[in-house]
Amino acid sequence: MKLARSHGAALLAVAIVAGVTSAQQGTATADLSCRVCHPGPTQGLRHSIHSEIEGHGCAACHGDLTTHVRAAGQGASGGDAAKALLAVAPVAAASCSQCHEGARFPTSRAAHGLAAASPATSSSQPQRAGDDALVRALQRGDQRPSLLWKGLVDVGYRFVDVDGSRDGYATDVDLHSGLRVRTFEATGAGSSSSALDEVGIRGHDLGDPRRDLDAHVRDRDVGEVEAEWHEGRYRYRGEGDFHRVDRESERMLSRFDLRIDDNVSLFGSFQRFDEDGYWLTQRIGNQNLSLQSYVDGVDSPRHAVGTDSELGLSSRGSVFTFRAAMLYHDESARDSWTYTQPATANPLFTESENFTSRTSLRGPGATALLRADLDEVQVEASVRHFDRERGITAFGTTTGFDVAEFTSDIDASGGGHARTWLVDLDGSMQLERDLRLRCDLHWRDHGEDLALQQTDTTVYPTLPSTVVVATNVSQRTGQRMIDGNALLEWAASKSLDLGVGYGFSREWLRVPDVDPLDPLAYRSGRQRDDGVMADVHWRPAAGWTARAEIRDYATDGALLHELTPERARQVAASVQVQGQRARSSVFVRHRRNENDIAQHRLDAITAGLTAGLDLVTGLALSATYTFARTDMRTLTSFYFDPDPNPAPTIVGFQGDTNTVTSGLQIAPSADVRWNLSGAWTDTRGDFDVTTLDWRCDLRLLLAGERSAVGTEFRCSRYEAEGGLRDWDARSLFVYWQQRF
Repeated sequence: MKLARSHGAALLAVAIVAGVTSAQQGTATADLSCRVCHPGPTQGLRHSIHSEIEGHGCAACHGDLTTHVRAAGQGASGGDAAKALLAVAPVAAASCSQCHEGARFPTSRAAHGLAAASPATSSSQPQRAGDDALVRALQRGDQRPSLLWKGLVDVGYRFVDVDGSRDGYATDVDLHSGLRVRTFEATGAGSSSSALDEVGIRGHDLGDPRRDLDAHVRDRDVGEVEAEWHEGRYRYRGEGDFHRVDRESERMLSRFDLRIDDNVSLFGSFQRFDEDGYWLTQRIGNQNLSLQSYVDGVDSPRHAVGTDSELGLSSRGSVFTFRAAMLYHDESARDSWTYTQPATANPLFTESENFTSRTSLRGPGATALLRADLDEVQVEASVRHFDRERGITAFGTTTGFDVAEFTSDIDASGGGHARTWLVDLDGSMQLERDLRLRCDLHWRDHGEDLALQQTDTTVYPTLPSTVVVATNVSQRTGQRMIDGNALLEWAASKSLDLGVGYGFSREWLRVPDVDPLDPLAYRSGRQRDDGVMADVHWRPAAGWTARAEIRDYATDGALLHELTPERARQVAASVQVQGQRARSSVFVRHRRNENDIAQHRLDAITAGLTAGLDLVTGLALSATYTFARTDMRTLTSFYFDPDPNPAPTIVGFQGDTNTVTSGLQIAPSADVRWNLSGAWTDTRGDFDVTTLDWRCDLRLLLAGERSAVGTEFRCSRYEAEGGLRDWDARSLFVYWQQRF
């Protein structure tokens, strides 16, 4: 019996020491050994407000447990040994600050008692009465077939008062009075005998213009299923009748990942979006007149709906990871333009338009990814392919007067085909213990053909005559681009990391010929750029970090548009200091892009400073300052509606922006928390804008610490050059928070 007991104690000591070692390292099984001797506190944690941190390791909060473990493993006896056995480090305030940043709470509020006798000690070990029965009850509860629920509800009523431009407020903020649910969360955790491991639902900003809900179900043996719903309203109220938008959108997403066996999973997703709205825009009047007229405030409703589907398999092994999926995209939209006014050439007649356009874009796609981890070499390769068919139909009627009254019927159709290949290859190789080589390579191949046919039939009933005009247009777009880099990383010392490399970019581009008669119009060409890249990461002392990097070539994964850089340079540097109570950082970034073809130039420099200070317990201060200077110009022919004779125009912005933010957190007691925050931005240049937004949130914890009441006061202001869109708003949100 004594031999068996000694072997059991030895095995227990090994389990404890191994468990605490993993606890110090923060592994997923960190607190397994603690459960052996302390099942009560373990169960208590599981049923406390901090149940979500179970599995992070007891040492994460209690600190170094080495002395306690060694005493337990040696079968402590006597006064000194007993003290060593009971010497579990109390939770420090710093442990709480890992999750409760800036707040100061009594650590006693995190207690999870129910101490049980340690099997590694004598029966004379102190034990609180009644713990055994409660532990057994909790253990029986852990075998429950149902879910254990916990959650949060944050609900309140908002009062809003707005002075000035209501259209400006609707564009920038668009929050109004009423009952709101800022947050709703409910999570059900299963036990070992439950059918599911976890069920959860969350909602945010219910009642506001942009709101969302999501839910999930997880089981470690089967997999997981998730669903999301997002709904939003966007309103843009520009000056006058032009540029006015009101759009409502809804997006629903569901996805699943089901385990077929230990290493293979079946996954998929289905997403549907629905957009409905209108905007007031500008149309061209009678195109038969030599002097063109423009019609402002044309009502243009639009409805678009689409789906994206994905179905695939994934496999994960010790060396290789593989993932492949089939995709399908289906999108359709309907746009209309309608107006009626007196004819420009003769107001006695009517000039009108009633035009509708329907478009569709659909087709399959595929993705594949292969990752290999071969000790000193890691490689990841991915391929994506998209194949799309585009369809266009348009019809409508216009009326007007030029040489006489007329009616025109328009009938148009078109179709096209597009295909895109995207290939990415990333890899790294450990050359020496302190030397690593990283390489990236990206390839894009896009091509699209589009054919349009339109017939205009114009009838002059008083002449009488009929004119038929047929238009056939074929457009072709193409882009091939390859870019990549190689970076050599060297850990020069424990405090210094260096990197140096080379990058390149090559692009061939072809765009539709907008004006065949313009010899200066860009139709096709090649762009190339080469340059160096380097970075430095230096840690000169404890709490100090300095970084600097430079990239002198145009590889930024630019999409197909006229701002594609022909040459690019990015330089950035920062210094961070982290102390026990104070922290600060300073940074500077410079970016320059150029493209001679589009006469595009971007020269931007940004610098900033952040600082934070924990003055005393329950009092913290933070502040940031950012300066940005922007000089951007580009040659463009973009219009909200295409001009029949587009004329290139230089557009852009030049100016400076200063931004200051600050925050103050005050916790005079464990039950009261007061947060003050503000942001001020001032832009001066081609146009002048100043914004101010500050908030005050006072929250009071109620008895039981699971309930709280509070108020949030917010003041916002917008001032722009001219003052037509200036507004000033104040809001008060009175809320209730309840944890369950």
